[in-house]
Amino acid sequence: MIRNEPGSVPKAFWWALGLNFIWINLSEIVRYFGLIRPMLHDTFPDQSHVAAITPDIFASWMVWDTILILAATGFYWMYLHYFGVTLRHVMRSATVFTITIFGLIWLGIVNMGLAPVDFIWAALPFAWVEQGIAAYIVYWAVQRLK
Repeated sequence: MIRNEPGSVPKAFWWALGLNFIWINLSEIVRYFGLIRPMLHDTFPDQSHVAAITPDIFASWMVWDTILILAATGFYWMYLHYFGVTLRHVMRSATVFTITIFGLIWLGIVNMGLAPVDFIWAALPFAWVEQGIAAYIVYWAVQRLK
């Protein structure tokens, strides 16, 4: 169990948040430039504006990543606090979070006709690995920095 004084944020949480900031940003960049962007260009070859990198789009990704990192780290922290700090719970929490966040996003994108269904099968496993590592980072911080 994760224990802390009411109203205080333990050092382990801040470490998990900082490490997840680095990890998730790195993973999102690799996934976008290595997987999603090339798939978008292949799917929409006549649309030069698809997957463009502009200051506005870059800023929106910064907001997206910040929300994602805060939500993921907070969710894993609370999940492990409630259900117990075990590797089984790390994987369960990563699966629930990935399906909820990334599953809904990609289903919505596919349902709007903005990407083929193949994107789901390519993007979700990558996101699940990313989030599994993010959940493990929280687990590691809780175990090592009590």
